Amino acid sequence: MSTLLYLIAAFILTLFIQSRVAAVAAFGVAIIASFTTPRWFDRRVKKAFKTHLDNAAFSGSYGPHQLTLSDVGIRETSPAGELFVKWPFVTGASREGDHIFIQMANGHAAVLERESCVGPISFENIIPFVGHLADQAKLAKANPNE
Repeated sequence: MSTLLYLIAAFILTLFIQSRVAAVAAFGVAIIASFTTPRWFDRRVKKAFKTHLDNAAFSGSYGPHQLTLSDVGIRETSPAGELFVKWPFVTGASREGDHIFIQMANGHAAVLERESCVGPISFENIIPFVGHLADQAKLAKANPNE
């Protein structure tokens, strides 16, 4: 995409400066920029990623995560610690390809991959299961006397 933009810019520049030398220079710069921009971008991304990985605040974010669904809520265990969310705080679940996203009231989401899904509930039945438990919890919260 950047190559096309560079070539369009060179073309427009040659329309205003009608000189063969300017046209060759503009297209030369466009071609050089087309080859150097992806390398520059990749270096910047790698540097930002390395900076993120070296940040002590995120040290517990990487590693194995385990998500457990129970009648009470969702428990996530990771190198950073343990998080428990009760069903009334689950707002929904959706599927995108081989991933299921369980949305929380705080805007976060728990992500389940098809290949890492093990247990008594199949991948295809997780969304109805989550919806059922979240609805039951909301009803129980709305009608505490029943």
